Amino acid sequence: IDLQGGVRLVYSVDIEKAIENRLAEHGKRIDAFAKKTKKQSKPVSKNLSSKGIEYRFKNADDALSFESMLKEKVKELTSSRNDAVVLAALRAEEEAELRATSVDQTIGVLRARLDNFSVRGLSIFKHGQNSLVIQLPGVSSADDVKATITKTARLEFKVVEKYASSKNELLDQYDGVLPVDRMIVPVYSDLLAGEDSSATGWCLVSVFPDLTGDKIENAKLDHGEDGRPCIAFSMSMQGARELREVSRENIGRTVAIIIDNRAISVVKIQGELGANNRITGDFTLDHIAKFSLLLKSGALLAPLTLEQESVVGAELGDDALRVGLFACMLSMVILLCFGLVYYGYAGILAWVSLVLNFLFTLTMLALFKATLTLPGIVGM
Repeated sequence: IDLQGGVRLVYSVDIEKAIENRLAEHGKRIDAFAKKTKKQSKPVSKNLSSKGIEYRFKNADDALSFESMLKEKVKELTSSRNDAVVLAALRAEEEAELRATSVDQTIGVLRARLDNFSVRGLSIFKHGQNSLVIQLPGVSSADDVKATITKTARLEFKVVEKYASSKNELLDQYDGVLPVDRMIVPVYSDLLAGEDSSATGWCLVSVFPDLTGDKIENAKLDHGEDGRPCIAFSMSMQGARELREVSRENIGRTVAIIIDNRAISVVKIQGELGANNRITGDFTLDHIAKFSLLLKSGALLAPLTLEQESVVGAELGDDALRVGLFACMLSMVILLCFGLVYYGYAGILAWVSLVLNFLFTLTMLALFKATLTLPGIVGM
């Protein structure tokens, strides 16, 4: 980037949100187990944070029964009780692993996404505890790259509890304050829309997803029965089994297909779904190509925040090149003088052969457009 100039981006990884997302996935399993336990009372409220899922009950007996169910059925979580409140949290080892691997996973996903831009010399590396640096040599504007980077591409399937044409219409049903375990998501006909004003509708859904798209194996452009372009995706065996269970339990109900807290499709489940499915809507070919890439490369465990963006000029590279050429010429002159004084005529012949070998090597490198690296210089 010093030689060509380019763009340098510094992003911070929201690891707390990654922990919260993992807890949300466990939360849906907890709800399923609680539903199957006949004598289990429902909590008065649920609150999700990176510290855990807080379940508040009417009395201590209900909380004690719920805590016993957690310890028996959901052994991936730890649970603690304070009177009528139960807190379910990630085990220390799982949380430590998530904190340690979130940035590395993000780098892997971004590398798969940005390879599509064919930026030569692209560099992504970890910086500190929860930050990463992206260097884009030869790039003057990184708007498209930033749009691709910041998309979490977290695909979720959530049962729609209520649907309305405006957000206020749903908020009015709760006197303007939503329960902590509910959220309102906009419905967009445009995959890349970002303004609330362009929403075609609003859905009231649970904070906890019924199913996530982390088990998607492939996503590509396809065409529906009406010939319109759509997103076709296939899931792993485990993902297909979970999707089949969710669809079986919710036949006749409406499900929102949500990407990054925006519903891109709202459909009514007519029957069981399997491994291969399609997301239909008013999509353009360009939008489908971009979102297929995001889904195929994988979702980010945690959202990214742009901390710093700087455009690096090639002046530093020019200075380094100029100093390097001067050092090379000076060393050749010194070598010639040494050879002439110490070896005489033989020293001049050795110096000429060295120069010819150097020029021949540079010619071949230029011919094949190869890069001369430091190990290559040592080998010469």
